[in-house]
Amino acid sequence: MIEIRTGDLSKLLLRQCIWAWERGMNSIVKAIAREKWGEAWFGSLKACLSSTMQTELTELSHLDLHRIASISLSFPDLFFPASLNNDEMKEVHRNRLCHLQFLRIKLSHFEKSLAPTECLAGVLAALDMLRAHGAAQSLDSVQSIFDELRSITDQAADITRQLDEDLVFPLLADVGLMLFFEAIGRQVGLHHQFEDGNSPPWSASSKAKNEQPELGVHGEDSGPCAPRNLRDLFVALVPNPNRKGSRNHKMSKGWRAYWSCDIDLLADDLQNIKSIKNKLNHEDSMIDAESVRQLLDCMLRVFKALDVESTPLDGLGASFSADVIGRPGGHSKVDVHVKVDKRAAQLEAVWLDKVLVGRDEVTAGVVKELQEAAARGGACRIALTGPSGVGKTAVARRGCEVVRHQ
Repeated sequence: MIEIRTGDLSKLLLRQCIWAWERGMNSIVKAIAREKWGEAWFGSLKACLSSTMQTELTELSHLDLHRIASISLSFPDLFFPASLNNDEMKEVHRNRLCHLQFLRIKLSHFEKSLAPTECLAGVLAALDMLRAHGAAQSLDSVQSIFDELRSITDQAADITRQLDEDLVFPLLADVGLMLFFEAIGRQVGLHHQFEDGNSPPWSASSKAKNEQPELGVHGEDSGPCAPRNLRDLFVALVPNPNRKGSRNHKMSKGWRAYWSCDIDLLADDLQNIKSIKNKLNHEDSMIDAESVRQLLDCMLRVFKALDVESTPLDGLGASFSADVIGRPGGHSKVDVHVKVDKRAAQLEAVWLDKVLVGRDEVTAGVVKELQEAAARGGACRIALTGPSGVGKTAVARRGCEVVRHQ
């Protein structure tokens, strides 16, 4: 049986929520555009998008979350629900849209730091937006996702759940990539040699992109500076994939497997893994059984080439073959054993300490609302409104920090 943790399932349900939200919003956005712009509707929509977003876009294309957000924020008076009859309500709706977009980016590139509570907040934001638009078709689907995700955050014991087969494939890919990253990244961190004062080769590229490090293989046994994400990992192993025989000469000669393996074959497998990772990030509904099989095969070859213990992936591959591929035809449900991860239920928030001036009263109000909700044994949602830069995020962080330390 396939085994996952509550955090893995919560991220999967967030993905499912975004698919359902996109399906509901696609028809709404296109219908509004046709009504407003007539035959010129498609060209007008494309004008709201960047050149990258316009690539391969046709009238029949599925509009993803990022495109829908870009279009809606370009013409809020047109694409925001008519029921939002004042600036405060429109600001809350805009925040929910940006919040869901932020979680989609985090799901793609910083998924290790996503807690179930964050996923729950994202699904709630999607639910509120669909209600405002009156998107009845997707509303029921997202409501059921919210109910299931809420039960996960309260889960106290291991359970077995049945998942639709089309949801299991992106789940397996996500879990497999996480295991791969942790195991191979740990070895890179242990074997990479650093000169005094020099940073690893992946630091500069990540810093140039203004990226935040992923939570991951930074334990005591992971070396001085393990890669922070899969992109870093690929750069560490094959610095220049377009050049034959490209090896990282900062890698310890003690890692004999790295220096003796066929680096070009290793680069090919890493490129295939990267391609499937990109598909999971941007076209996760296209991940199928063949994609998972190809991913597992490539990862296992990398483990073997680098002489790294592959037991976790072996177990995942065996479960995949037995529970998904090896089953008789006609089944659309797969049993998944969900293990409780109590740490995943906690929202991991990290920020720098800063001085907050002139916000004591509103911060105290946020703290009071959170404390009263906790005393009731429930949850609450607090909307902070105001012009950009006034300090909404700083107040929210400070309020959460106060409650967390109590």
